[in-house]
Amino acid sequence: MNFLKDRKGWIRIVEAFVMIVLLTGLVLVILNKGQIGFNDSSESIYLKEQTTLNEIQTNNTLRNYTLNATVPLEWANFPAPLKTKINSSDGLDCSGKVCALGDDCISNISAKSVYTQSVIITANLNTYNPRRLKIFCAEK
Repeated sequence: MNFLKDRKGWIRIVEAFVMIVLLTGLVLVILNKGQIGFNDSSESIYLKEQTTLNEIQTNNTLRNYTLNATVPLEWANFPAPLKTKINSSDGLDCSGKVCALGDDCISNISAKSVYTQSVIITANLNTYNPRRLKIFCAEK
């Protein structure tokens, strides 16, 4: 009879232990935001795109290529220095388009995940000719 009472105590201890393990697992999944084993590189891709666009904005030569472009300027007609700068990101296959401010800048890239960023380049010392430069990048 004493043996049965001891067994009930052990069952309660095992139940408490299992409950603690389940709650710990749930808390870890919530803290990890459900991304167990998921590699999300979108943040780093957007950062690379933004860095490239900022460098184009601050470089007078690349800026003038964008301002003097006839819109819409498709990727096939981009000046070589601008193409080289946009494609300088490692591990990314990028293209671009220059549009007028009110136009839609849409590309026909057929990749699974395309990451886009755009910037407005408005003027230099001699010219006020606002343009939107939009780049489209996909992982290689």
